[in-house]
Amino acid sequence: MNKKTLIIIYVILFLILIFLIFRIPYVYLYNKGNELYEDEDYELAVQSYEKALNVYPPKKKECSIRINLALSMIYQIDFDRINEEDKDNVIKTLEDAKDVLCEKGCATEDNDGHSKKAQKLKNEIDDLIEELQSDEENNQDDDQDDDDEDEDEEEDKEDKNEQELKEQLRDLQKNSNQQRQNNLNNDKELFNYDFYYGKQW
Repeated sequence: MNKKTLIIIYVILFLILIFLIFRIPYVYLYNKGNELYEDEDYELAVQSYEKALNVYPPKKKECSIRINLALSMIYQIDFDRINEEDKDNVIKTLEDAKDVLCEKGCATEDNDGHSKKAQKLKNEIDDLIEELQSDEENNQDDDQDDDDEDEDEEEDKEDKNEQELKEQLRDLQKNSNQQRQNNLNNDKELFNYDFYYGKQW
């Protein structure tokens, strides 16, 4: 081989290396987010997924990152302890999670996002928001119209509404855990990384 051919080969290899360096960091950050998610450290998982999105992942992986980011945001909400003062913050968090899904078209308001899983999660978030808002409106109406009602009846209604919210959240968590396991299995196949699932003995 002559010197000119070797230089061309080295330049091509160098360009491939640079491309990989700038394209692959999302894999580390995404996998780190997945580990944190599995450890239920949702706050740090959110940070890791946000960093993964900032290093320009490929379009086919971006929706998976966005789904996991939205789920990590949602799981920081303690649905067992929502009181009237917290509802606005909870709704804001749910809206932010929905925005993450809609930002790059993974999900849309028109129900035609390019990721079925992201669209399904966005629709479930919409249902939760709607239920929280209707609970809030019902509580305001009850306060104005039924001042004479027994406090036990109001608590029963709130308990029922809270129970329905908890059931929806459990369904959402069950679906998302299955989805996350599928994503992890797909990632394992795609990137051939070994995932550490904790002690095996």
